[in-house]
Amino acid sequence: MKELRNAVKGKLVTRMPPEPSKHAHLGHALSFLINYVYAKKYNGKCYLRYEDTNPDKVSKEFLDSMEYDIKKYLCIRPDKTVFVSDHMEKLYSYAEELIHRNEAYVCGCEQQIMRDLRHKGEDCWCRHRSNKENMGDWNLMLKKKIKEGEKTLRLKIDMTNNNHLLRDPVIFRISYSRHYRKGKKYCVWPTYDFYNPIEDNESGVNYILKSNEFGGMRTELHNHIRRLFNFKIPDEFQYGRFNVNDRISQGREIRDLIDQGKVNGWDDPRLITLKALRRRGIIKETFYELVKEVGLSKT
Repeated sequence: MKELRNAVKGKLVTRMPPEPSKHAHLGHALSFLINYVYAKKYNGKCYLRYEDTNPDKVSKEFLDSMEYDIKKYLCIRPDKTVFVSDHMEKLYSYAEELIHRNEAYVCGCEQQIMRDLRHKGEDCWCRHRSNKENMGDWNLMLKKKIKEGEKTLRLKIDMTNNNHLLRDPVIFRISYSRHYRKGKKYCVWPTYDFYNPIEDNESGVNYILKSNEFGGMRTELHNHIRRLFNFKIPDEFQYGRFNVNDRISQGREIRDLIDQGKVNGWDDPRLITLKALRRRGIIKETFYELVKEVGLSKT
């Protein structure tokens, strides 16, 4: 397998960060194993992090399925398993620090208006509110006094940046959906781009191996957040996205096929979910060999 630049024996820490919002598929398996196998190659550690802060999509069904696929089917033994939803209070404290530093603000713009202004590179009036006003609205959000979709918390960066992801992205939103683990305890949920660099830092992750569909401009945003909190920026390698010709992996599309009766379920042998591949008799060694063959290809 290809050597990792700057990787140090005994000190490498990687992570597997699935969102339990669907059943895992072949692409997930290869991404999990790349991080796991490289951690073992360098006598390091690999953490499993369930990114479960979207109560509209995550569920116990998908969590249980991923737990089985990762730990039983693929025989991955993570050094630690964590849930982002267990760290809500800490994530709130990071958000409040940014509000006090005038690095974040509560925005009341409708989604379409926000999208249009970001496209034009123009500020909305919310961007110029005082810290006191922002903290007041933030506390009302936490106390469930504001309707879903009425307010968001946005990071204040640069509305004219060439990287549109840095044009004041939303970092917290309101959802009153019941969470599969936390119930109705929380209604203000962090976005992927906010919690991701924080969770990496909290776990000591120092090497990020990920598909290039999550890299590039998104990495620039994550590193901006790391610099805001004086976090160390980890090494990173982006490999090419895994595609399987004539097969569907998107959860939404598979749900549609199931609803239309075109496939019999998530374990239909025509799919490339791990449930389906397991049903077809594909053994775990196949995935390990495939990772070694594909490796860290950019394409």
